[in-house]
Amino acid sequence: TMRIMGIDLQGSDLVYVVATCKGDYVTFDAGNSIALSATRDRDAFAAFQTTLRTILQEFSPERIAVKWKPEAGKMSAGAAALKMEA
Repeated sequence: TMRIMGIDLQGSDLVYVVATCKGDYVTFDAGNSIALSATRDRDAFAAFQTTLRTILQEFSPERIAVKWKPEAGKMSAGAAALKMEA
């Protein structure tokens, strides 16, 4: 049995899904999003980190997969996504 968390950074939101794989079967345990409310506010970033830490502790994923975003170009990550990635 393995628990996996998938993460996609969309604008100022971190969208996640948690799944458990057991052999050939996959069950989806949870999915939601959390927002970074302000990219230049230290308190907003601290609140985002605390929320993400709580989610990670609650689900204890064994693997975390983050969808890759290019730094430049049409589908590039914005300032919020780059800060959330860090």
